[in-house]
Amino acid sequence: MKDRLINIGHIILATICFGLLVGTMEHYNPFAIPMPVNLEISTPEFAAYMANQPVNAYLWIMLGYAVGSFGAGFVLSRLSNNLSSARIALSGGLTALGIMNMFALPQPTWFWISVLVYFPFIFLGAKIYPKVQFEKR
Repeated sequence: MKDRLINIGHIILATICFGLLVGTMEHYNPFAIPMPVNLEISTPEFAAYMANQPVNAYLWIMLGYAVGSFGAGFVLSRLSNNLSSARIALSGGLTALGIMNMFALPQPTWFWISVLVYFPFIFLGAKIYPKVQFEKR
């Protein structure tokens, strides 16, 4: 039970890393059109604002998802002792959040491919610098 709670903590830390990296990438998106002041998500003006974003802005966001997933996989590989189940849990959770994001915000239909980014980049981030397991004597 203790190992499971520790693993959940590692997944939470990796998710925080993901959020920080994606947030940083989205904040510095050089292609995005700045959002007007006092624009609310529930208004038709917000849908129009999202529809007028250039393709490069969405590609930058997808790059942010890839960078965040890679970083989360790396953090998870450095912390977790049960890496395979933690990677699957993190990938599945981020994919589910990505799908919820697609339904919550008006985005182009082609941008749905961004939910395919999480799994491979989390696994790649975890493989790039694996933690060395020492034998118990």
